[in-house]
Amino acid sequence: MKKIGTWLLNHLGLILGIVTFTITFAVIGFVMLGSYTSYLAYEKQFNETDLEIRSLSGAQPLFIEMQDNFKSEYKNKYEVGAIDLKVTTSQEAYLTNDYIDLTEKGGKISIKLNLEQKSFVDIDFEISTEYVKKGEEGDEFGIKDLISNTQFVVNGETMEEEGVNLVDEGWHHLVMVGFALPAGDVTVEVSNVSNKSALMPLFRKVTFFSSQVLQASEVAE
Repeated sequence: MKKIGTWLLNHLGLILGIVTFTITFAVIGFVMLGSYTSYLAYEKQFNETDLEIRSLSGAQPLFIEMQDNFKSEYKNKYEVGAIDLKVTTSQEAYLTNDYIDLTEKGGKISIKLNLEQKSFVDIDFEISTEYVKKGEEGDEFGIKDLISNTQFVVNGETMEEEGVNLVDEGWHHLVMVGFALPAGDVTVEVSNVSNKSALMPLFRKVTFFSSQVLQASEVAE
């Protein structure tokens, strides 16, 4: 016991340092945990308020862009493949393999789904193009300023965004992120702008992500 007491006296500074560090670390941990818990509560309240307010106004996303590696934060997912999209067109043939091509005469694709509760919604359009414009400096591939040349309408609201370009070959993802929509019908319509049928992109699939359950509804008229 005497040896232990002597060792403790000789290492008193070290022991006090360890105890102080342990207490300090524990206090910091509790403070950080409290701050994180407070942040989660604040984030939840903010999202609830944001959804409540924005779902009362017209459908508008937080942003629109081409994003091939897009991953939504919302768990509910609903896919609509080309064969299930309602198409209105004067073309006799428009469904090629697994995608819709309305570049000959133009037309409109329609989707109608339903939300039982108001919800945040992201929409992912899987699109492509074969459009080539002949210019003075050579051929230009793709569709520049896509949203201005193709009309995207969500719940009756026309989407507006500059600088969204579909200029690479292959299939890409046009995402509209952060809608706050009320309960009820969710309608999406995409059509070519007048006399610009060639600028209508090819559609392979449209995927919806939502914070609440989104389900099939009657076919959009």
